[in-house]
Amino acid sequence: MTGEYDRLRVRGVVNVPLADQLAVRLSAVTEDRDGYQTNVNTNGNEGNDADNQYFRGQLLWEPTDNFSLTGRVSKFKQRDIPARINLATPLDSTAPEGGFTPDFTDLRTVSKDHLEANDVNQDIYSFEVNVGTKSAEITAIMGISQLEYFLTQDADITIANYPMPGGKTRTATRTQSSDQFVMEIRLNSLPDSPIDWLVGAFFMDEDADGDLAVRQLDTGPGFIMFTPFASFFGTPPGFTRDIDNVSKVETTSGALFGDVTYQLNERVSVTGGLRYTRDSQDGVGQTQAKVLNFFSEAAPLFRSNELQNRACQGQLEQNNLETGAHLGRF
Repeated sequence: MTGEYDRLRVRGVVNVPLADQLAVRLSAVTEDRDGYQTNVNTNGNEGNDADNQYFRGQLLWEPTDNFSLTGRVSKFKQRDIPARINLATPLDSTAPEGGFTPDFTDLRTVSKDHLEANDVNQDIYSFEVNVGTKSAEITAIMGISQLEYFLTQDADITIANYPMPGGKTRTATRTQSSDQFVMEIRLNSLPDSPIDWLVGAFFMDEDADGDLAVRQLDTGPGFIMFTPFASFFGTPPGFTRDIDNVSKVETTSGALFGDVTYQLNERVSVTGGLRYTRDSQDGVGQTQAKVLNFFSEAAPLFRSNELQNRACQGQLEQNNLETGAHLGRF
C-alpha cells in the first residue's frame, strides 16, 4: 500500500506444509513514511514519521496424534519521532507558568535543535510442547523476551534556541532494557473424563534497567545572574543543570495452582481450586544532579522492600485459578 508522504506499507503471510507432520508459517509487516510534522531547524529532524518492521515465524511439528511441538520467533523494530507542539515563548522560570504555553497556531511546524529518536527493539522466542497420555494431557510452555528502548527528545521546542538571547537547550533521554524468562507446566484431564481437573506450575523472572537523563542550559532573563559565574568557571553562559536517574529492578514470580470441576447435571457444575503465589521484587535507584557543571554527591541508593506473597492477594483469591500465562496458539 502506498500513499502521501512517501508512505509504503507491505504485509505478507506464507504458509508452507513441508511434510504431513511439519508446517511453517511466516508473516512480516514493514511500514515507512515521511513525517507529518516539519522541523524548520536544520539541526533537528522531522516528527511523526514511521519506520517500523515486524516479523514472526512459526514451526509446527506433529509426528503423532499425541505429541506436538510449536516454536515461535517474533522480532519488532520501531523507528519514529513522536509529534510535539511548539511553545509560544521561550521557557523561563520568571514567565507565567514557567513559559509552558503551547502554540496551537501551526501543529504541522516545529523548531527543534536536537536530533530526536524513539527506538524500540524486541525479540520474543517461545516453545510449546503438548503430550497426550492415557490419563492426562501435558502442556509445557517456555518464553524468552528481550526489549531495548531508547528515547531522546527536545524538551524546550521553542523558536529561540541556544545560544540565541532567551534561548534554551533542554533535552530528555531515557533508556530502558528488559530480559524476561517465563515457563509454565500444566497437567489437565482428558476431554472425556467425568471430572475436569487441572494442576500446574508457573515461573517468571525479569531483569529491568532504566536511565533518565535531563540536560538543561538556559540563557533566559531569569538566569542572567549566573552568567558571571559561568564566565569564571569557564562554562557556557547561562545556567546549566543536569539530572540523572538510574534504576534496576529484578522481579521473580512463581505459582502452584489447581482446580477441579464436577458436572452435577447438564446445567449445574461445581468448581473448586487453590493457588499459591510467591512474588518478590528487588529494586535499586539513584539520582545525581549537576549545577554549573559541578556534580553533587550522589543520592543514597534506594532499595525497594522485598515483596513476599502480597501482590494482588485479594484478587488472587477471586480468580478462577486458570493458567498464569498464555503465549498463543499456532
